[in-house]
Amino acid sequence: MWTRIIRNTFFRAPVVETENEQYTQKWITYANPYIAAKELTANPGQTVTLRDGAAYGCVFIQGHGRFGVYDAESPTLLHFGQQSSDEFFVSEAAAVKGVTITNTSEVEPLVALKHFGPNCPGVPQEV
Repeated sequence: MWTRIIRNTFFRAPVVETENEQYTQKWITYANPYIAAKELTANPGQTVTLRDGAAYGCVFIQGHGRFGVYDAESPTLLHFGQQSSDEFFVSEAAAVKGVTITNTSEVEPLVALKHFGPNCPGVPQEV
């Protein structure tokens, strides 16, 4: 019973922003005055330049490639104190200019979650 109430109250189905041969980008957190988030999936072997209207944090959850000039990959196992290359912050100036993302895998998608603050333009406002 509670599961149904929580799902009916809080669930937001993803809203596809862009989908093509190179990548798919969906709003996964929206209709909220405080935060918003997108899921980006860059298809194998593809390079895309994406522009956003606000600064954001980014976490890679699958695959490996390049995020701007940096190597990016989701970790499979980290020990305490080890470095990873899965988390990034993009300033508003860089987001507006555009960040180039390259999936260097021939078979696996490169998936990242991008999270925004309350000043992000274009966020869907209705469920």
